This record gives sequence, structure tokens and C-alpha cells, in this order.
Amino acid sequence: MKIPRYTGCSAGCSYDLCGFSDASTKGYAAVAYLRVTAKSGSVDVYLLGSKTKLAPMKTSTIPRLELSGASDSTIVLSWLGNTHTSFKTFVSNRIFQIQTTIPVCQWLHVRSENNPADCACRGLRPSELKEATLYWKGPTFLLSSADSWSTGVSRISLDQLPEVQPACVVVQSHPPEEWYARFSSFDHMIRVVARLRRFISRCRKMDVETRFLKQSELDAALIMVVKSAQNCFFREVISNLTRGEEVQRKGIARLSPFLDSLGVVRVGGRLQNTNWSERRRHPMLIPKEAHLAVLVTRHWHSYACHAGPRLLTALVQRRFWVVGIRLVVHRVICRCIICARVKPVNPQPMMADLPRFRLQEAHPFSVVGIDYAVPLQMKELSLRKARIV
Repeated sequence: MKIPRYTGCSAGCSYDLCGFSDASTKGYAAVAYLRVTAKSGSVDVYLLGSKTKLAPMKTSTIPRLELSGASDSTIVLSWLGNTHTSFKTFVSNRIFQIQTTIPVCQWLHVRSENNPADCACRGLRPSELKEATLYWKGPTFLLSSADSWSTGVSRISLDQLPEVQPACVVVQSHPPEEWYARFSSFDHMIRVVARLRRFISRCRKMDVETRFLKQSELDAALIMVVKSAQNCFFREVISNLTRGEEVQRKGIARLSPFLDSLGVVRVGGRLQNTNWSERRRHPMLIPKEAHLAVLVTRHWHSYACHAGPRLLTALVQRRFWVVGIRLVVHRVICRCIICARVKPVNPQPMMADLPRFRLQEAHPFSVVGIDYAVPLQMKELSLRKARIV
């Protein structure tokens, strides 16, 4: 079997490089032809080369195999007509490689009976290959004008193609708005809320105390603020406790939360048998994201004369249980200007030079020193009454 290698190249001719590709379960192949158009208009087609590869042992889909050979499949042509970022990793990498290697290329569809790569991907015996005119000469439509070539089939829309990367919808979630976030002082916030409650009661024609605020009014204002913070960040927990269901959030479920008579989420814990007060045994639960946690921590930090983390944590936990309190305490202390100013800094003195006898060469034991940790006590036994010196 003789393989012709001659290509009719001469001056004044125009040349087109035509490639064909196809794939099957056995492998995939590509065949390239040079289409030479003379000045007179006559067309000759010459076989330049072909390449075949076996299909991988790992089972793969036919469209993937066809894409590996840049085949003329309808799916592959639709893949190549879209951006590579729209598909999964394998297809995306292959499309990017093809589009980068041949950025200017016209992709057309060829039927299997006119595709010479079909002979290579499906395999032929030597006797059959010798008589395969389609493989050696190329399809007959290459001899006609390129304008008359069929453009192929209609492309498939992106939503109907396989291997499409699932769309990732990014929803920007805004943190819940806390109406008390404008306050910078815990005491001021509680007193303002207590005054507003008095005003609302007066608008409802109720008897209202006009003198100084009572402790009961301040406690009621605090309960109102805590419930507002819990409704912002613990809405699911409150819903589960109201329905009598198990709390889904693991970090909160470990605290055995429950709703008291006022509708406040409190920590159950294991302090039922103590003689502490009710609010100390079951502190109110406050999320670390809430502005209320910062106000409470800042209040006790100032009240305890800018106490450290341990004392500050103990003071806050006497009435409130802040989830992740260490982070809140660290944030409050780091942002305290007074603590930053008076924070002691251990001075680092410059080290003195080493003594000369430790740096200069000398004979062994020419310089000997003995260090004692403490004074040695000695008892004088020569006297009648021994004494220690």
C-alpha cells in the first residue's frame, strides 16, 4: 500500500486547511487535508496527515470523546459556540484549549458518510483501508466551492446542553437592622427605652409614674431590648422553642435553652440545685453579633474600672450569656482608648557586653567562678552554744 505525499503547491494558488474529526467508543481521530485552488479555478485535495487515539479505559460519554477530537457532533459544535466558563471542568478545559489553539476557525457539521475521520475512529482492516477512497481523497464536496458547503445543523441552546456548570446565585444578605444600634451607652439606652414606655402608656390613658425611673421600669426596658435582639438573630431558635421542637442549631442546643414567662430565651444549664437567684442560674441568651452584646460588655468594662478579660467575662455572665463572649470581650478591650494608653509595656533593656574572660582564649581552669543561688548557712560547733552564721 503506497501513501502519496505530494501536495500540488505552486505560485498563485490559494490554500485551505480542512480538518475532520470523529469519535466512537473505540477511540477518536482527526484527518487533515490541504485544499489547493489554482488560478484556473480547478481544485485538488491532498491528504496531509491523520491522528488516532484510543478511548480511555475509564468509561466516558460519547460527547466527551468527540470533544477530545473536536468532533463535528451537534453537542460539540454547540459547546464550542459558548464560553468555556459555562461548563464543568473537563469540558471547560478542553474548550479553552481548542479556542486558544485555533482562535480563527469556521466550524461546520459533516455527516458520518462524508466524514473521513469516521474511517479512522472506527477502525479498518488494511485491505479495506486500501480501497477507502473517502479517506485518501477526502469528501467530494471539497472539490466544489466553499460557499456551497452546508453549514450543518442548528445549535443547541445553553440550557439544554450537557455538562453545563450549575448556576451559582449569589444573594447578598444584609444583617438584620437593630433599632438600638444608634446607642453607644448601655445605661443611656435602657433609660431612653424606659421613658418611651412611659410615653406610650400615657398615650394609652394609663396611670404613669412621673417621678424618677423605678428599677422595675428599667428591668422591663432591658427585657424589651433583649427580646428584640433575640428576634433578630435567634428567630429559628424561638420558633423551635415555641412549637416544642428540638433546637436545630447545635451550638445553641447544647445550652438547653427555654422560654421564660416573658418570652425571653434563657440558658437552662446544670445549675438548678444552686441557691443563686433565678436570673443568675438562667442568664439571658444574647448573640455575639448583636450590638447589645457590645453595649453590655462595654458597660461592665467601664464599671469595673477597665477590668481584664477574665473579670469582665465573669461580670457579664452574672446576668447574660453571650455566645462567643471571648471575641466580644477582646474587641471591646482592644477598642478602649484608655486601656490602650495605660497599658504597661515591659521595657527591654539593652544587653551588656560579655566579660572579657569569657571571650578571650585561656588555658583550662585558669579562670574559675562559682555561683550560689542563696547564702549558705553554717553552724559554729566550737562554742558551747552553737550559732548559725
